[in-house]
Amino acid sequence: MIVYKLIKTPKNYFVYDRNINKILNISKEEYQELDRLSKKEITEKEVSCLKKYRKYGYLKDSVVEKIIHPETRYIKHHLEHRVQFLILQVTQSCNLRCDYCTYSGSYNNRVHTGKNMSWELAKKSIDYLYTHSNEIEKVRISFYGGEPLLRFDLIKKCVEYVKETYPDRITNYGITTNGTLLSGEIAEFLINNHFSITISLDGSKKEHDANRKFVNGEGSFDTIINNIKEISKYNKDFINNIRFNTVLNPKSDYGAVRNYFDSEDVVCDAVVGLSLMEEINHKGDISFSREFINIRRYDYFLLLMAMVKKLKKRSNTKVYVGNKSKY
Repeated sequence: MIVYKLIKTPKNYFVYDRNINKILNISKEEYQELDRLSKKEITEKEVSCLKKYRKYGYLKDSVVEKIIHPETRYIKHHLEHRVQFLILQVTQSCNLRCDYCTYSGSYNNRVHTGKNMSWELAKKSIDYLYTHSNEIEKVRISFYGGEPLLRFDLIKKCVEYVKETYPDRITNYGITTNGTLLSGEIAEFLINNHFSITISLDGSKKEHDANRKFVNGEGSFDTIINNIKEISKYNKDFINNIRFNTVLNPKSDYGAVRNYFDSEDVVCDAVVGLSLMEEINHKGDISFSREFINIRRYDYFLLLMAMVKKLKKRSNTKVYVGNKSKY
């Protein structure tokens, strides 16, 4: 099989030969023949120009002998000397029971349990990271759950161990939390140790509390926002170190979520990451409304216009700007 790409400009016709990584200037008639071949309207035997070009080594059948990623040869070395990131799932417990959570018991996988990571395993994991990152300057340790702040004792012990055992290494910390326990000593510790913090927040109180509830069924919005407000009173820079993770489902009012993050004082200076529920869940097909889809598409169009400098960045909603790397 020949692998090629046809290219047409206002005055010329070209074909890119992938097999030898060359671009050929061809005639209009040859372009049309190769175009028909790519559409399987004719066979290779009917393409008159092939014999001419193959005589000089062009447009021959592509034979793949072996596919090797250019980094394959370095994988072993990277694993032994350049590991950059460690994620510790410190607990499988959670104080919320979010409707769409994959661990809620509504899906065909595991549920929240009382399992906790031991200090021995956490210490062993941290030692592994530093032993296998001797060729790089910075590493990152992130804490995950469940709700990781239920194991604040272990998180604190891990950070103190790093400071004592690896004082000359640059270590960045991160945590993904539902934000309900982000207060007092916990908040002070995370701020003082320069944690980057991802907080799950699905928009305004109505949108958030529809799915993100405590075990007793009460919404968690007020608790999270009050925690953020209290921290911001004595640490104005706190909001610059957090990112909100927002999950949208078919019942979400996308316009309301977008407007909340764009205008609400307590959250408008933070980065927002947006996720959509998967196409299929435990209840069957998920169907987003036409209005939802249209508003999303319009925001995407505004983002593209800003990226090519046809609009000012402030024209974009935060829920798209925070996800720009995906597009």
